[in-house]
Amino acid sequence: MRMALHPKGRLRIIDHLIAVMPDEPIRLRDWLTLLPEDVKHNSARGEARYLVTDGLTTLSASMLRAYQITEQGKQRRAEVRALLGEEELL
Repeated sequence: MRMALHPKGRLRIIDHLIAVMPDEPIRLRDWLTLLPEDVKHNSARGEARYLVTDGLTTLSASMLRAYQITEQGKQRRAEVRALLGEEELL
């Protein structure tokens, strides 16, 4: 799976979601607070389920209504963070 950019050259919402995903389980409402200000929370709320479908996150067994990052998600998170770091250097 590769990262796709919006026509304006910005990352997709799901890429922002995975970039800020912590290692420990997190509830969606708390996860959304970690997003940059320009990412719409209502849109991100709907996109979170696609991360589960893609195998990047899973529903946590230890915390009700919480998401947990998978190993595949950790790899994707590193890729997105590297891309974001490169953009900041430009």
